[in-house]
Amino acid sequence: MKTRYPQAQLETLVQTIFRRWPGLVGFSVEDAGELVLTEMETQPWSVQPRELLGEVSDALLDFVDESPEALELLRGRTFARTLH
Repeated sequence: MKTRYPQAQLETLVQTIFRRWPGLVGFSVEDAGELVLTEMETQPWSVQPRELLGEVSDALLDFVDESPEALELLRGRTFARTLH
């Protein structure tokens, strides 16, 4: 996922996470020396929390490994599914 446009890639990644996990409502990321998912909201009947937490964490860490400058894009952010 090497890029010159980490913001665009982050948007694509977050959209992919929400498509993969329809029960995911939103999540927050903090930097406490390392990235930490501080909150995750789901529709409880549709998600296995441990699996979801692992997948979201892995996707975000892979993203930062490939684009270290993107760490600033994640720090202190909350991502929410857009509801219409």
